[in-house]
Amino acid sequence: MLRLLAGLTSAFLLAGTAQAQTLHTVADGLEYPWSVAFLPDGRMLVTEKPGRLRIVDEDGLVPETVAGVPDVFYSGQGGLLDVALSPDFAEDGRVYLTWTAGPERNNTLHLGAGRLTGQALEDFEILFTASPSRRTNVHYGGRIAFLPDEAETPATLILGIGDGFDYREQAQNPGSHFGSFVRLSLDGEPLASSFPDAAPGVFSIGHRNPQAVVYDAAGQHRGDPKPPRKQAQRAQHATPPACHAPACQPPCGHGRPCGHPPLQAPSHLLGARP
Repeated sequence: MLRLLAGLTSAFLLAGTAQAQTLHTVADGLEYPWSVAFLPDGRMLVTEKPGRLRIVDEDGLVPETVAGVPDVFYSGQGGLLDVALSPDFAEDGRVYLTWTAGPERNNTLHLGAGRLTGQALEDFEILFTASPSRRTNVHYGGRIAFLPDEAETPATLILGIGDGFDYREQAQNPGSHFGSFVRLSLDGEPLASSFPDAAPGVFSIGHRNPQAVVYDAAGQHRGDPKPPRKQAQRAQHATPPACHAPACQPPCGHGRPCGHPPLQAPSHLLGARP
């Protein structure tokens, strides 16, 4: 049985002094929680990898699951993965999910969204499907982050897609979604890629298994291949030296994406792997 924990589970060494962090349980009884999104009223949406979306309120885990969630392929690292609120959630009530679907030998990562009404996602639709499909059940990635409006471009999102492990050489091929980040409109429409002959929406390539990404106030999007398992911070090596993005200038520095500063500890970690 897994517990969703508020606070950090380890101690930091600050100025040579160990300072213990406060830890308390806010919900019990979850099965493989993978991601958390905080609602404006203080409640939490939590994905359970077997395919359930749960709500945690001030009293703990709400017994009823959220209806309207798509069927998932739950195997290995696959299942119901990320959950995130629309940038305009106060107006549209939209909740985004990533999940794996399809048969064991022909499955892939999906992105979709629906409107949260009470205990249900209404009008849920698939927005994007990674291609090609795979016969493995590992290295899906699955994290998303929203990018704000730009001069002539409405808000968009980026989605990290893993290399499928057996297909890791394809992470250097912009014609495949394996090992890439894609940039999409909020309705799932792929944006034009700077790579020639690229798969729809490919924004950067050369990634292994991006399971954490955050867009910070300084305008940098930062990623991490896998959430830390037993530590609050990890070595700053988020992408292989061959990571490429359109604005990158080679050569890449080991431990950082091309053209970007060193990665910082990702903030999207609650409900990570046990």
